[in-house]
Amino acid sequence: MLDITPRCAGGPVSSLAARKRLVLSICLLLAAQSLWSDTDCPKCDCSHFPISDPECVKCCFSEKIEVTSLSNTSVTGKPILPEEEQSDETFQIEKTTRINGKPRTGAAATVYYRVSRGQRIATQVDELAALHGALVPANSPSPPDTCEQLALQFRERGRQIPPIPTDALRIFFGDSEAYSTEQRFIIWKIVGEETLVLQKTESGMFVSAKLRDPDGKVVADIVNNEFFINLQGQYKIERPGQSTLVVHDNQRRLVLDVQFLSPRVIKILGNFFGPNGVNFTIDEKEYAITSKSGGKFIFSHSCFGGGGAGLFELTADGRMLVR
Repeated sequence: MLDITPRCAGGPVSSLAARKRLVLSICLLLAAQSLWSDTDCPKCDCSHFPISDPECVKCCFSEKIEVTSLSNTSVTGKPILPEEEQSDETFQIEKTTRINGKPRTGAAATVYYRVSRGQRIATQVDELAALHGALVPANSPSPPDTCEQLALQFRERGRQIPPIPTDALRIFFGDSEAYSTEQRFIIWKIVGEETLVLQKTESGMFVSAKLRDPDGKVVADIVNNEFFINLQGQYKIERPGQSTLVVHDNQRRLVLDVQFLSPRVIKILGNFFGPNGVNFTIDEKEYAITSKSGGKFIFSHSCFGGGGAGLFELTADGRMLVR
């Protein structure tokens, strides 16, 4: 007969309560060891996305933060999530950690990190203001001001519409317009994922996006205007000028076109996919979102405000939220 009585250094554990406590402690210890084993990936390159190695996907992450403190051994900051209140997070800095710029208190930064033995180990820290390749504003004419046209129509009917703040960023897609005073502007949020985000900094505009195939699989990431790709040759990022970022597929079809027309005007065109096969199509006249089941939302000649928590959000139950 196998003796499974819990024992410690002094002999058998006699009381039932003590035996339960010891068994619980052993279970917690084994669980912690399992977690550490599953997430300890020192050989993974967590600085380049998307992560394709299945052994590394579970431990490589990125987080945008507002820096609150920085030392030789750690960087701490508050996650930039406008819709949520979260406490500061700390990332350990090692000798191999790459730091771009000189992150200071209050600066926006992207931290690439891996989880090891319960700690976040930074592999790279990018101060957004120090990154090269920011989109700089051109001096191009703006599209017709849809929001002003609609406000004029309301005023003619006796309704007064509050004016758009003079410091707001205007985003045009199709013949519709959105505006926001946020430094970080989430265009699309799909089932909790930030699919397309604009980040305004002192050095210019940065674009972050996830590109997927028609089945919803991530094939490429754009992180702060840098292109990380899984399927070589499937997509190509181009910079026709300092104010434009363009992505084509291997058949030269337009996937995404972001134009920084002037200091407060952005124009977006494109045709790409999100999670669950959701298709986004933006041309000069309209903006359409089509689900894999065929459901379709079409926006034309509309004006939207906000966007800090996601200008357009598609929820898991198929609802379309417009901020």
